[in-house]
Amino acid sequence: MIYSQVNKHQRHLKKKEYVSPFQKLLKHYWTYVDRQASHKVYWYMLVILAIPCVYMTLSILAMEQMIQHFEYFIGFSMLLFYTNVMVHVGGLKSRVYVPLFHLTTLLFVLIPLITYLITQS
Repeated sequence: MIYSQVNKHQRHLKKKEYVSPFQKLLKHYWTYVDRQASHKVYWYMLVILAIPCVYMTLSILAMEQMIQHFEYFIGFSMLLFYTNVMVHVGGLKSRVYVPLFHLTTLLFVLIPLITYLITQS
């Protein structure tokens, strides 16, 4: 009797597969992004206020101080901003607009930083 119960229990157990730390991190990120679907207005306001008032202003100022022809960066910045706005206006899901905002933030930080490192050498 006990043997049959143990055997029955073992049949329902699945083998644990190895999950890399990157896969765990990615799973947690997508869980976070999916929970943000109910905060669509917040993310839209964040795009409208944070990108032009904080990220674009500071990164364009930094680029202007480092290189002479920063006009291309201004055009790129405007494209990033309008892309974020159009994603919200188009009504796409949180799996698109949250990572796009994070990518935009990352680019507004990394491009001036990499430019600074290149111009200082």
